[in-house]
Amino acid sequence: MTGRGPNMRRALFASLIVVALFSNLACSRRQNRGDEWVQSKPVAREAEPVRNWLQSIKARDVELFKTVFSNNLLGHFERQGWGRMLGVYTNLWTEKLGDFDIDEITFEFAPFEGTNTGLVTVIRSEKRYPPINVIFEEGSWKVNEL
Repeated sequence: MTGRGPNMRRALFASLIVVALFSNLACSRRQNRGDEWVQSKPVAREAEPVRNWLQSIKARDVELFKTVFSNNLLGHFERQGWGRMLGVYTNLWTEKLGDFDIDEITFEFAPFEGTNTGLVTVIRSEKRYPPINVIFEEGSWKVNEL
Protein backbone atom coordinates (compact mmCIF):
# COMPACT_ATOMS: atom_id res chain seq x y z
CA MET A 1 0.00 0.00 0.00
CA THR A 2 2.85 2.41 0.65
CA GLY A 3 3.76 2.40 -3.04
CA ARG A 4 0.29 3.64 -3.94
CA GLY A 5 0.37 6.63 -1.61
CA PRO A 6 2.50 8.93 -3.80
CA ASN A 7 0.70 7.79 -6.95
CA MET A 8 -2.69 8.43 -5.37
CA ARG A 9 -1.59 11.91 -4.31
CA ARG A 10 -0.34 12.62 -7.85
CA ALA A 11 -3.60 11.37 -9.31
CA LEU A 12 -5.60 13.49 -6.88
CA PHE A 13 -3.46 16.53 -7.67
CA ALA A 14 -3.86 15.95 -11.43
CA SER A 15 -7.63 15.58 -10.96
CA LEU A 16 -7.79 18.86 -9.06
CA ILE A 17 -5.88 20.61 -11.85
CA VAL A 18 -8.31 19.26 -14.46
CA VAL A 19 -11.31 20.33 -12.37
CA ALA A 20 -9.82 23.81 -11.96
CA LEU A 21 -9.19 24.11 -15.69
CA PHE A 22 -12.69 23.03 -16.61
CA SER A 23 -14.58 24.71 -13.80
CA ASN A 24 -17.31 27.21 -14.50
CA LEU A 25 -15.18 30.21 -13.54
CA ALA A 26 -13.13 32.32 -15.89
CA CYS A 27 -10.90 35.30 -15.35
CA SER A 28 -11.16 38.24 -17.67
CA ARG A 29 -8.50 40.69 -18.60
CA ARG A 30 -8.63 44.35 -17.92
CA GLN A 31 -6.19 47.02 -18.89
CA ASN A 32 -4.25 48.53 -16.07
CA ARG A 33 -2.48 51.85 -16.40
CA GLY A 34 -0.40 51.94 -19.56
CA ASP A 35 -0.28 48.91 -21.83
CA GLU A 36 -0.08 46.32 -19.05
CA TRP A 37 -2.93 43.79 -18.78
CA VAL A 38 -3.80 42.15 -15.49
CA GLN A 39 -6.26 39.45 -14.48
CA SER A 40 -9.43 40.65 -12.82
CA LYS A 41 -11.62 38.67 -10.43
CA PRO A 42 -13.22 35.49 -11.80
CA VAL A 43 -16.75 35.39 -13.19
CA ALA A 44 -18.95 32.56 -14.47
CA ARG A 45 -18.23 31.74 -18.12
CA GLU A 46 -21.84 32.60 -19.02
CA ALA A 47 -21.30 36.13 -17.71
CA GLU A 48 -17.94 36.66 -19.35
CA PRO A 49 -19.28 38.36 -22.52
CA VAL A 50 -21.13 40.94 -20.42
CA ARG A 51 -18.02 41.53 -18.33
CA ASN A 52 -15.90 41.86 -21.48
CA TRP A 53 -18.49 44.26 -22.89
CA LEU A 54 -18.04 46.53 -19.87
CA GLN A 55 -14.26 46.08 -19.93
CA SER A 56 -14.13 47.03 -23.61
CA ILE A 57 -16.10 50.18 -22.81
CA LYS A 58 -13.87 51.07 -19.88
CA ALA A 59 -10.67 50.49 -21.88
CA ARG A 60 -12.10 51.82 -25.18
CA ASP A 61 -10.95 48.52 -26.70
CA VAL A 62 -12.68 47.93 -30.04
CA GLU A 63 -10.97 44.54 -30.52
CA LEU A 64 -12.33 43.21 -27.22
CA PHE A 65 -15.73 44.78 -28.02
CA LYS A 66 -15.86 42.78 -31.28
CA THR A 67 -15.63 39.48 -29.35
CA VAL A 68 -18.70 40.09 -27.20
CA PHE A 69 -21.73 39.78 -29.49
CA SER A 70 -23.56 36.82 -31.06
CA ASN A 71 -23.38 36.04 -34.75
CA ASN A 72 -26.87 37.40 -35.46
CA LEU A 73 -25.72 40.87 -34.28
CA LEU A 74 -22.39 41.07 -36.08
CA GLY A 75 -23.83 42.29 -39.40
CA HIS A 76 -25.66 45.15 -37.70
CA PHE A 77 -22.53 46.22 -35.83
CA GLU A 78 -20.39 46.06 -38.94
CA ARG A 79 -22.89 48.19 -40.90
CA GLN A 80 -23.05 50.75 -38.09
CA GLY A 81 -19.29 50.68 -37.52
CA TRP A 82 -17.59 49.09 -34.54
CA GLY A 83 -16.16 52.37 -33.25
CA ARG A 84 -19.56 54.05 -33.45
CA MET A 85 -21.27 51.16 -31.64
CA LEU A 86 -18.61 51.19 -28.93
CA GLY A 87 -19.34 54.90 -28.48
CA VAL A 88 -23.09 54.30 -28.27
CA TYR A 89 -22.68 51.64 -25.60
CA THR A 90 -20.08 53.69 -23.75
CA ASN A 91 -22.69 56.43 -23.37
CA LEU A 92 -25.44 54.02 -22.34
CA TRP A 93 -23.41 52.08 -19.75
CA THR A 94 -21.73 55.20 -18.37
CA GLU A 95 -25.19 56.69 -17.89
CA LYS A 96 -26.22 53.61 -15.89
CA LEU A 97 -23.04 52.83 -13.98
CA GLY A 98 -21.18 56.14 -13.86
CA ASP A 99 -17.42 55.90 -13.50
CA PHE A 100 -16.98 52.24 -12.56
CA ASP A 101 -14.20 49.81 -11.84
CA ILE A 102 -14.92 46.41 -13.36
CA ASP A 103 -14.02 44.67 -10.09
CA GLU A 104 -16.83 46.58 -8.30
CA ILE A 105 -19.39 44.78 -10.45
CA THR A 106 -20.83 41.31 -9.97
CA PHE A 107 -22.70 39.22 -12.49
CA GLU A 108 -25.47 36.66 -11.98
CA PHE A 109 -26.46 34.12 -14.61
CA ALA A 110 -29.93 32.57 -14.86
CA PRO A 111 -30.26 29.87 -17.54
CA PHE A 112 -33.35 29.21 -19.63
CA GLU A 113 -33.80 25.50 -18.91
CA GLY A 114 -33.34 23.21 -21.89
CA THR A 115 -31.67 25.88 -24.04
CA ASN A 116 -28.22 27.31 -24.66
CA THR A 117 -29.38 30.76 -23.56
CA GLY A 118 -29.93 32.70 -20.37
CA LEU A 119 -29.86 36.08 -18.68
CA VAL A 120 -26.95 37.88 -17.03
CA THR A 121 -27.75 40.53 -14.44
CA VAL A 122 -25.21 43.27 -13.72
CA ILE A 123 -25.05 44.31 -10.06
CA ARG A 124 -23.17 47.28 -8.64
CA SER A 125 -23.46 48.47 -5.04
CA GLU A 126 -26.53 46.25 -4.55
CA LYS A 127 -28.28 47.91 -7.51
CA ARG A 128 -29.47 45.42 -10.11
CA TYR A 129 -29.73 46.41 -13.77
CA PRO A 130 -32.08 44.83 -16.33
CA PRO A 131 -30.85 41.37 -17.39
CA ILE A 132 -28.97 40.86 -20.64
CA ASN A 133 -29.63 37.95 -23.00
CA VAL A 134 -26.68 35.66 -23.64
CA ILE A 135 -26.31 32.63 -25.90
CA PHE A 136 -23.77 29.82 -26.15
CA GLU A 137 -22.54 29.55 -29.73
CA GLU A 138 -19.42 28.19 -31.37
CA GLY A 139 -17.89 27.22 -28.03
CA SER A 140 -18.36 30.45 -26.07
CA TRP A 141 -21.00 32.68 -24.52
CA LYS A 142 -22.04 35.87 -26.34
CA VAL A 143 -24.33 38.84 -25.72
CA ASN A 144 -27.46 38.31 -27.82
CA GLU A 145 -29.28 41.63 -27.77
CA LEU A 146 -28.89 45.21 -28.97
